[in-house]
Amino acid sequence: MTIHSVRKAVDILLVVAEAERPLSLTEISSKVGLPVSTTKRLLDTLTETLLLKRDGKLYGLGLKAFEIGKKAERNMGLVKLSMPYLERLRDETGESANLAVLDATDVVYIACAESSRMMRTFTVPGARVPAHCTGVGKVLLSGLPDDVIRERYRGVCLERFTAKTVADVEALLEQVTRVRISGYALDEGEREEGVVCVAAPVRDYSGYIVAAVSISGPAFRLTRKRIDAVRAKIKACCTEISSRLGWNGVAGGIGGAGLENESR
Repeated sequence: MTIHSVRKAVDILLVVAEAERPLSLTEISSKVGLPVSTTKRLLDTLTETLLLKRDGKLYGLGLKAFEIGKKAERNMGLVKLSMPYLERLRDETGESANLAVLDATDVVYIACAESSRMMRTFTVPGARVPAHCTGVGKVLLSGLPDDVIRERYRGVCLERFTAKTVADVEALLEQVTRVRISGYALDEGEREEGVVCVAAPVRDYSGYIVAAVSISGPAFRLTRKRIDAVRAKIKACCTEISSRLGWNGVAGGIGGAGLENESR
């Protein structure tokens, strides 16, 4: 499928989503300005992927579109709920506080309370980085069984950003195991030299890890001694957010994390 076809498929999806009732092939063809034959091919693809559903001669939104919408709504709700706690964590530590979720082998940052210090690190909401070299990534991966992690990384090259970046999946699993035991993760210059990240999990009502909170800053401020002091604040922040999501303090074991929750 070409980029042009993808754009037209998106146009069709939006037309159906914005309609107040299911639409016919000719109606959709007219609204997107495409030949009926081309529209039919794109509709068939969208139907096969469950983004649309066909009922007789009419097309409406499919189950997959509903699921995507609910995930987006959930993440937006999580941001709104979490921001006061991220801002307080930033004020308590003096470092930028971040909120991230998992998408396959990447983490996606969905919120950041940026530090006001001149020397600071921060992430832009929507930024995507590999999970294997970040504190939040290792926390989010810790919510998945080892076999699921191995499957996700099958055929995936773990890019090395610095000399400290983990280089293979088995070494990554060793770090993930330590995160499960300790309840927090560190990134000490694995993604970028001189930058340290400390992260902990956010759990939903069932105890599953759905997000990760971190603080990040320059290594000369986030020393080992200071990490020991701030990790308790990060865990407390995560506990408060988790309690707002209905978590009662009992972990749900290894399970889903992030955008996909495929292991639930």
